[in-house]
Amino acid sequence: LSPLWQRSTLCEDNPLTLTVDESQFEGDDCDQPAGVAIVESTSTPATPPRPTSADATGTPVIATPTGDDAAFEPRVVSEGTWQGADEFHFAEGKALLLETEPGKFVVRVEEFSVRNGPDLFVYLSPDAGGFADGALNLGTLKATDGAFNYAVPEGAEISQFKSVVVWCKQFAVLFGTAPLN
Repeated sequence: LSPLWQRSTLCEDNPLTLTVDESQFEGDDCDQPAGVAIVESTSTPATPPRPTSADATGTPVIATPTGDDAAFEPRVVSEGTWQGADEFHFAEGKALLLETEPGKFVVRVEEFSVRNGPDLFVYLSPDAGGFADGALNLGTLKATDGAFNYAVPEGAEISQFKSVVVWCKQFAVLFGTAPLN
């Protein structure tokens, strides 16, 4: 059987949400009823208060974190919709560039489906239209369908990337592009 016709599904947790017991959902896809994912939040600071000075008796005085010390909120930096390269090489779903910690980024694909093929890799590309010189290899395509994550190497200059692409290295063929807005 040709790899073009083989399908695989992978569902990884969204780094911006709490883990949900997925055994309660029927089917083998990643769809969840609306409102099931719970955004992680906390009422305590990300860093514990620390003594900043001592009063006249020598007792440490605790300062409340403000400004740069405030808790970091993970966020969606940019997002795009997958487009196939042509009628045969289809791709659909969403691509998200997430900042999970200060300076730490993840590419997430959701509601994703792409034509299978040999030697497929996921890249961040400096060209909104597809693969280009300077593209950053994030790894092999994990599955043809689902919702999953790719860690962006630390130190990558995120602002230079304009799209996420699925690229066949063996034949230098674009399968899909998600321009990032």
